[in-house]
Amino acid sequence: MRSLPSCSAMAAASIALLQLCFFTLVSADDHSSRALVIYPRTDKLIAPTNTPFVLTCVGHGGEPSLFNSFKWRNSRGEEVKSNERIRISTEVGKTMLLFDVPSKSDSGIYECESNFQNSEEYKAKIEITFFQNIEWENCPVVQSLIKGRFDESIHCKVAASPSAQLSWKKGNKDIDQQRYVIENHKLKLRYTASEEDGGEYQVSAFVQDTGKFEFRTINVNIHTSPKITELQDQVEGTEGEQLEVICKASGNPPPMISWYDPKRRNLSNVGGYIVDRNTGQLTISKVNKEVDNGYFQCVAENPAGRDEKSLRVKIKEKPRIEVFTNITVDQGNKAIFECKATGVPLPMLYIRKENMNSKDYIIEDGKHQFENSTDNSRTTLKMIVNNVRRSDGGLYFCAAENSAGKAEQVGHLLVQFAPDLNKTIKEVKTWATRPVNLTCVVEAVPNASVSWYFGNRDLTEENFNQYRVYNDPLGHNKLLVHPDNTVYGKYWCRAENSQGTTSIDIKLTQAFIPDAPNQVDFKNSTPNSIRFVIREVFDGGMPILGFYVIYQKKNDPLPSEPVYFDTPYTIENILSDLQPDTEYGLKFALRNAVGNSDYSKIFSQRTAVESPPTPPKFIYDEDFNSPGVGDITSSYSTRYDVRWYPAEDNGREVESYELKYYEVVSTGINSYPQSQWQKAEHANVKQTFIDAKDSPSYSLTDLKPGTHYQIELRARNAIGLSDVSYLVFQTKGEFSKSSC
Repeated sequence: MRSLPSCSAMAAASIALLQLCFFTLVSADDHSSRALVIYPRTDKLIAPTNTPFVLTCVGHGGEPSLFNSFKWRNSRGEEVKSNERIRISTEVGKTMLLFDVPSKSDSGIYECESNFQNSEEYKAKIEITFFQNIEWENCPVVQSLIKGRFDESIHCKVAASPSAQLSWKKGNKDIDQQRYVIENHKLKLRYTASEEDGGEYQVSAFVQDTGKFEFRTINVNIHTSPKITELQDQVEGTEGEQLEVICKASGNPPPMISWYDPKRRNLSNVGGYIVDRNTGQLTISKVNKEVDNGYFQCVAENPAGRDEKSLRVKIKEKPRIEVFTNITVDQGNKAIFECKATGVPLPMLYIRKENMNSKDYIIEDGKHQFENSTDNSRTTLKMIVNNVRRSDGGLYFCAAENSAGKAEQVGHLLVQFAPDLNKTIKEVKTWATRPVNLTCVVEAVPNASVSWYFGNRDLTEENFNQYRVYNDPLGHNKLLVHPDNTVYGKYWCRAENSQGTTSIDIKLTQAFIPDAPNQVDFKNSTPNSIRFVIREVFDGGMPILGFYVIYQKKNDPLPSEPVYFDTPYTIENILSDLQPDTEYGLKFALRNAVGNSDYSKIFSQRTAVESPPTPPKFIYDEDFNSPGVGDITSSYSTRYDVRWYPAEDNGREVESYELKYYEVVSTGINSYPQSQWQKAEHANVKQTFIDAKDSPSYSLTDLKPGTHYQIELRARNAIGLSDVSYLVFQTKGEFSKSSC
């Protein structure tokens, strides 16, 4: 049996057969159909400059890989090599000539060459013309015209090859030939530019040979030249202080503002100055008279033009007082104050004394005279004080004031005068061995020396055991005396300075205890108290400081402890906590700084029997007069707050108060107050009781506006009711919110 061939043998045979077929096909290929083809497939073409473009050369009529050795040649037959503008890219069966940025010089015939199987040579060529495409070289989409200016134009320059033709429209309408003329690369106005020339323009560029067409819209704004509308002619600044000025300008677009100082420096970038170019504000941080005094220039600028205007800056200086000194003058002479000050403008000068208001000043009179003088940089004020007295001494203030501010400086007038001893106490008392100071109060300028004398003895020079001279912390000269029977009598103090000598007598006398009082007046007594006033006493030469009272019931073997009163003995005093209807014996002793007097003789006095309380007394505000006369007015329309002093109980404690009130009308009788008023017809009597432990007051409510009322008030104790106290008042005439 015959065997089949192996798989590997069959595969090898197949490959051989395929190779044979391929070579047979190649050999049998028709040479006439084999060629190179350049794309775009045409003999001639045109293309725009500056736009990337590519020529592709492809082998046809055979296996692409068998086309090799591709080349490109230019019109001069030179092989084209890759450079920065032209690149050659070759792939299997084809080659590409790439123009990255073609120009007109690249126009011409380009030929592609290639070999087939490294033996047969094929060629293809194409003619290409590069033209310049439409380019907007100088044709801004936003332009401006300056209002009122001649020869204004809207520019639009177009580059193209072949040349482009331009056409213009405004607002999609044909251009008004009467107003505009089309010139090379621009649309020119025949007249001055105005607001109607603003708006939207359309410009078209067309190249007939290439069929290229471009369209552009131009927005035209009408600009107006800057005009400074707000700037003061002159401003004033104060040395060392901040100054702000404003410069405003109109124009379209809004102009930017610049400031120049007197040295023509642009202040936008100069330290110490702040320029807001939008608002036109110039801020000088600290005005300097050396730099800033003069003319500043405000400049407003926009694309339409420029305007400028000057501003005068005058620098003021705050007043400065150079001279105002202290002076010393003898009493009776003239005092001359001189005040000198500088400032711009020159300040006014005033002088005031320390006790005057800061806004007041001394004016010329018989006492004071003034002299004013000025020079270029200083003003001077002299004040002459005639016949100087001690009261003229003290602090004086010179004030200098101008529009930049105010300055003040203090000076002192020292008035020299002879010693004045009028404040010295001329009589001094002591007793027993109590040391005592004699004080010589000396007022003197300059300070005075002080001497003490007793009789003909100079106590300052000699050394005595009983005397010592010294100065206290207040500067008063004192003579300390240790008394015995020999030191009483007349001393004299002598003070001396450069202005004179003054002396004064001081009498040292002996003080004693008071005498016992021998006259006492007794007043109306109550069941629990005795009222009295001590009369005609001898005080021993010293003020009475108080007194003692000892009292004793009749037939009681022991008296009371002394009761001390520190109230003046000359007024009515009250001895309290006594028993009703009881006879007492009373003795009195006076007290001064030396000691207590003996007790007086016994004065007998009997307390009253127990009885109803005394009538209570009403309390009135400051503007109220006597009760019952109808001139007490409530602060409210429907209410009145009545108050009273607690009643004296007359031996039994007050338990309560009975209060009645009712409407009254005038009787027309001007006698005793109660007879002036009578109860109104149909008036209701309202009654209330107030516990004595509560506040002695009561609020009457629900009253009628503008109406008179009478109050009856009585106090009650265990014995009975007091007499009635009356009060008439009137409510306000109309309702008030405060009555709520």
